[in-house]
Amino acid sequence: MIQDDPNEAAVSKLSFEANLTFPPSTSGVLIPQGLYAPFHSAAALFTERALWALLLPMTVASEVSDVWRSYAAQRIFRDTGLQLAFVNGGMSRSSVRVARNTSAALEEALVAETPLYARTRELLTLIDHWTCPASRPTVALCMQQLWYTMH
Repeated sequence: MIQDDPNEAAVSKLSFEANLTFPPSTSGVLIPQGLYAPFHSAAALFTERALWALLLPMTVASEVSDVWRSYAAQRIFRDTGLQLAFVNGGMSRSSVRVARNTSAALEEALVAETPLYARTRELLTLIDHWTCPASRPTVALCMQQLWYTMH
């Protein structure tokens, strides 16, 4: 997460000026198991145990895949003892370059993001109740099965 420059959805770019900051005394926020927080990999750090979480679904638009991957990863985190944290790493606009949509591409991005607005609640309910069906589950197998379920 980049302080003062979150990677927000197209609809929020049209709705308000985002200015997300961490208070100076805050080192971060640990997201409790069972809660889901969307994150984008543009400024994310993955531990070795979570490198599998970098895989992107290819059945949805790129504007959707990173967010939905974050939800799927968090569901698998629950089974593997991992958690998501947002930390104040001191990153700012000056230290991270993020390409943004031009005004011309904003309308296309809004259309591409439609599943985020129309189907995310349904998706979160589905994955929250999901159980890996494998008799001898591995992270790779469970992730594959979860992608099939989400599709």
